[in-house]
Amino acid sequence: ELWPRAIAINGMLRIEGEKMSKSKGNVITIDEAVSQFGADALRISLLSSSEYMDDANFKRDYALSTKLRLEKILSDLKQDLSSATRRERNYYDNWLINSMAKVSMDVSQYMNSMNIKAAVTEAFFVVDNLYRKYKKYTDEQANADVIREFSKLWSIIIAPFAPFFAEELYSLVGTKESVFYERWPEIGYDERLDAEMEAVERLIEDVKSVLKVYKGRPNGIKIAALTADEAGKFESKEVDPQLYGKYIKHRFTLPESLVRMVGKVDELEVYRKHQALIEKETGVKISIIALNDLKSEERAKGKFPLPFKPAIIIM
Repeated sequence: ELWPRAIAINGMLRIEGEKMSKSKGNVITIDEAVSQFGADALRISLLSSSEYMDDANFKRDYALSTKLRLEKILSDLKQDLSSATRRERNYYDNWLINSMAKVSMDVSQYMNSMNIKAAVTEAFFVVDNLYRKYKKYTDEQANADVIREFSKLWSIIIAPFAPFFAEELYSLVGTKESVFYERWPEIGYDERLDAEMEAVERLIEDVKSVLKVYKGRPNGIKIAALTADEAGKFESKEVDPQLYGKYIKHRFTLPESLVRMVGKVDELEVYRKHQALIEKETGVKISIIALNDLKSEERAKGKFPLPFKPAIIIM
């Protein structure tokens, strides 16, 4: 009962986009590759280089950058574990662990459907980016207990793809002899938490885009956002037909994760809660207002918020 339920293979192995052959002089053996890049970097670079049954394309620069990335991650986490402070959990702490719950679910689904490239991309690259965001959100004031919990979860999730990296990471935070004695993480996932942070990130990028084309330095930016009830009226078509048409066009640009949350997330409250982060990331003073506070002349100029697309008004 412990045998693998299935075995996945890819097509031929190519080196730098070319067929590997002695005549081309581009043959590299497993021993040479492991010696040069390390077993984990080799695994990750091969597993993430092709879809199921496609030819894998091995790139030396990619393998080397993966090796250096693995080393830096371990170094940074060791430093963070020793320097982080213990404090009460905040919103961003909960967001990080909630995001790991989503990763655990996604990796399981990808593995069950033999989508190995997506699985290793989620388990390694996506998680690395999550942690970088977390440090940005917390302004480098990370929670020591949260980093330990995150590190343990990551060590378990990455273990099938990078076992040596996983064991070394687990040795910093784990309680068992090996990470492979741990069970796969099953954590409750709150989709709303992810949707809120995605909305904040989208707003930050939208404000940056507006600032790029604005000539001069604004005194500030006014953000008009919808409550959950106001956003819900767009889904139930209880808004002006012309406005509804704009919403439908905008709706096609939203990821499914946000479409599902229209009318369930109070954007006005969310943006106010993350105002300090928005101001830090955009470098401009932000004023977040309700729909009722939007001036008539601003509405006349088309400055009307849509679900997950607040109105941005330069002052």
